[in-house]
Amino acid sequence: MGGGRATLTGALIALAVGGMPEARAEVSDAPALRVDFKTGVAAEDAPGAATGTARSDLRFGVIRSTKGSSVEVSLGAWVEAGGRAKGGLDHLRLSYARTSRQSALTAHLRVEEATLSSEASLIDPVTGDFVTVVDPGRRRAMQAAMSLRTGIGERVEFNLDLRRGATRYIGTVSPSYNDSDSWSAAVTAKLRVSPVAHLRGEFGVHDERTLDGLDSQRRVGFGRVELGYDLNPVTSFSVGVGHSWIDQSGAAGLVDRRGTTLVAGVTREHRRGHVGLRYARTVESSGTRDLIEVSARLEQPRGELKGSLGYTRTAQHSGPIAALTYRHEMARGRIHLSAAQKFSTSGTGSPRAVSETRLRLDREVTARGTIRIEAGYQAVGAAPMGGAAVSRASVALTYDHRLTRDWSLEGGLRHLATRRAGQSGSRRNTIFVTLSRSFMSR
Repeated sequence: MGGGRATLTGALIALAVGGMPEARAEVSDAPALRVDFKTGVAAEDAPGAATGTARSDLRFGVIRSTKGSSVEVSLGAWVEAGGRAKGGLDHLRLSYARTSRQSALTAHLRVEEATLSSEASLIDPVTGDFVTVVDPGRRRAMQAAMSLRTGIGERVEFNLDLRRGATRYIGTVSPSYNDSDSWSAAVTAKLRVSPVAHLRGEFGVHDERTLDGLDSQRRVGFGRVELGYDLNPVTSFSVGVGHSWIDQSGAAGLVDRRGTTLVAGVTREHRRGHVGLRYARTVESSGTRDLIEVSARLEQPRGELKGSLGYTRTAQHSGPIAALTYRHEMARGRIHLSAAQKFSTSGTGSPRAVSETRLRLDREVTARGTIRIEAGYQAVGAAPMGGAAVSRASVALTYDHRLTRDWSLEGGLRHLATRRAGQSGSRRNTIFVTLSRSFMSR
């Protein structure tokens, strides 16, 4: 599992309170039931074959919220008829959150499944692994997590995060996908030294075992102390030092890593956003990484523009990195554009250059109808120790017609093209029609 993931604390909180984000209920003692049903047909034209499938998805969600706590349960399943009938679990999520004036407790359990060949991204959105080999199998990701935060708003604040996970691949034909088990723990303490200064200490361990026949294991640990200081009401400065280590065993060529980590940055707020400068030194499987980056965010009356530009260097590679996101709300629609150039690492592998560009445009054409255009391009560079370069481009045109408050009819077409260095490219064209209903009741 790889770099580019959210921090442990952020991921746990987001997952714990985000079991069914679209189904957030108002504060009430009465439970709310959310039901999402979707059924449709699709015709796909792929190299060497043309197929037609009919698929139905059903999701249930129960939410109970009170002034100080919330419980959410969500279950989804699917069935598909095509060459042969099949079905399975889409997801199972259980989450609990309890808050008081000075503390917060969140916990969740989740199981999610996805077909590898259906992933439009070359990086798995759940595991963070590279999905660069086309495979008809499925990925099942399981995770249990808990986060406890105390001392909120007090001079001393404490945070504990625990996570246990497992990934299983079902029906795969490629040896590139291996089952794995993992656990992690992190402890954070924040001390407010004065109204304008604070100290933050953090310690964490992440352990992952890959069930690949070699019993590969990777354990990452870190400890760091950071000082934050407000130079004035709009400018803040932070500097930190720490130590990280990576112990690796199993596959040939793996090397343990240890080293000092550093971070320093300054941020200046302004009326419509902020600008910042940051330097960081981290320890990865491939060695020490240095990064210097400038970032900015600009709020607009009906949108937002934010981006970053930097340079990163390791013993194996060096190069520029950049990210840009633009969001704009129109009178009868919205547009979202993002682009990024970065380096990402999956498990014990070497860093690989990743380029991403995504565009989404929603436009209301009638009081009940919306046209949606989506386009994306993603490329993963070749790995120094093996792993061919892969690119994937996709474009989709969809028309969504709202029949009633609960029912909607959607139709459109998708094009997906994948190219792997040294091999002929593959293309898939799909035409689909879907009928869906979503409602909530108490």
